[in-house]
Amino acid sequence: MTMIMALPEPLRLVVDIIQKKVEISPESDEAIAITLWNFRDKNGDLIPKDDLKKMLRTLEEKHLVQVIDISCLNKLGRFAGETVKIMVDREKLAVGGKDTQPEKTEGVYVWRELKIDLLKGVMQYKGNKPVEISPTQDEIRYLILLVESDQIVRYGEIADKLDLNCRASSDSKEIAVAVQYIRRNIVPILEDAGMTKDEIEDMIISKRNVGYKLLRP
Repeated sequence: MTMIMALPEPLRLVVDIIQKKVEISPESDEAIAITLWNFRDKNGDLIPKDDLKKMLRTLEEKHLVQVIDISCLNKLGRFAGETVKIMVDREKLAVGGKDTQPEKTEGVYVWRELKIDLLKGVMQYKGNKPVEISPTQDEIRYLILLVESDQIVRYGEIADKLDLNCRASSDSKEIAVAVQYIRRNIVPILEDAGMTKDEIEDMIISKRNVGYKLLRP
């Protein structure tokens, strides 16, 4: 197994923000623009312009991004509509942002510091106390489906895999509503394991009218 060194936390946060934008952008987009208001630290505070500029340059040195336009970072203040424009190698960014991953164990699914152990029927986040789960519960099966996929998992595929009653429906809206209901229900389960609502929102990416996927680990 290839061992990949984790990025320092401030850089990792910026990579996460860029990845989240990349995941919901068409693959045909060579350059992406990200508003400055999206760049926040782990406390939710805006990252200072000078710090952000240094971090983007560091990521460029690591060949994870190519800076196109960050001229707004040279101006005082922060105004609506200000964006940084970068080019991203999607594969390099995904690999460069990864922490070292443990060997895969049958029945055990890991996303960053979240561990789902179906054999023991427990889920654990970071160092929090493990919480009991039901491996057959739709919400848990939904989460595992996302953990296993590197791509957007479409509403119809989720309905099929979970054998939802709506799967035979020809009404795409009915299928979407059923899947969205499961997405809402996973929140309190993850909160019981110790995740915050913000962490959950960052983890599960929603592509409007299409489906869901997890932010790359």
